[in-house]
Amino acid sequence: MKLDVLKPWETFKGMSYGDWSSIWTNWLLSSEVDTYNGEDILFLRGNINYKPTSSIPGSLRHQDPDDFLDKRGDRGYKVIEGTAVLIPITVAYYTIGDTFGGKTIENELQLRKAVNSDFNLIRTMWAVIKSSNSKSSCKIVPKLTLYKMESPLFRLRVPSNSMLNEFQDEPMKPGSYHAVVGGYFILVKSLPESRYRITFGAEGPGDYSTRSIYDIEVFHSTPKITKDVSGRIGQTSTQFL
Repeated sequence: MKLDVLKPWETFKGMSYGDWSSIWTNWLLSSEVDTYNGEDILFLRGNINYKPTSSIPGSLRHQDPDDFLDKRGDRGYKVIEGTAVLIPITVAYYTIGDTFGGKTIENELQLRKAVNSDFNLIRTMWAVIKSSNSKSSCKIVPKLTLYKMESPLFRLRVPSNSMLNEFQDEPMKPGSYHAVVGGYFILVKSLPESRYRITFGAEGPGDYSTRSIYDIEVFHSTPKITKDVSGRIGQTSTQFL
């Protein structure tokens, strides 16, 4: 299956992978994550489901390594042909004021060092797709490691009604932060009309793992011919002059 995937050095709608990743991160922590209203790009996400190990405030948080984000069947999405799909294989972001290596991050250079340190410890990652008329899954891109990117320094806003913030390994206080996000992203510019299953995820560093399965149905939208009724409107509206 040959897909129209944005190359790492290209832009889509005038924005690079780094630009799109900063928009995606704000979406991830918004109150409308997982809501799709027919926009021309569909954001996917990894599994975020950390829970405290005890009722003691500040206790360690843990996510079942066998857990995964299940967006199959009725949980999936329907989009029109031509809709782009942004797939975050594995992602890390830090903000100024976070702690990394026992020290407080104070500037952009330290932000980028923290982000890249996480990605040096990834053990495995994958991103495959299967259409309804194919017998098996195939790679979305031949070599995922070519799709590593970093965002510009951007403003990350965490609302008080964020849907996923409380399920992160380290929930954030609502507010506005200077942040950098990095990771492996794939942007599929469009998918031909069909039904698809996209599976992606990663393992490492440490016990970290994420896995997501999405069903996406792409349907063809027949364009309608717009009628010009200017003459009719002009004739019936003269009484108001």
